Amino acid sequence: MSKASSGFTLVELLLYLALLTLFMTGSMAALYTLWSGQTRLYNQLADTAEQSFVIQKVRWIIGQNVVNSPANDTVGATIELAPYPQISGHYLLNVKNRTLILTEPDGGQIPLTRSTTNIDTFSVSRHLLANNWSTLTLTMTFNGKPFTFTVTSTSTP
Repeated sequence: MSKASSGFTLVELLLYLALLTLFMTGSMAALYTLWSGQTRLYNQLADTAEQSFVIQKVRWIIGQNVVNSPANDTVGATIELAPYPQISGHYLLNVKNRTLILTEPDGGQIPLTRSTTNIDTFSVSRHLLANNWSTLTLTMTFNGKPFTFTVTSTSTP
């Protein structure tokens, strides 16, 4: 008399479990790689957006004021700006506690970067052009990456 076989043998079950384990391990490794790549890409996009926003803010601030310092053909760590309608006081643009800060004539301080953005170094050089215009080249380390841009401004109202 022969016995009818039904179901799987123990060897077959162990083989299927081993194959399933290999498949799941490979899938998890691939998903982790995709997830970490997505996070890295998101951080790069956020940095790029923040850099663009900082450029726009700085250009707008400099365009609305007269640059007093740094002096021509020098490098400094602060930009001093005088308001166009000559009122008392001046604006300062510099880095404090790794944040780009605009200090207003009344002493109020406005952060121009997010709290997650670190600016380690900040310098500005000024070169005189014709007719009281000058270029300001701002160089900073932005979240560990060097970053430079140029702004044209007037030296007199």
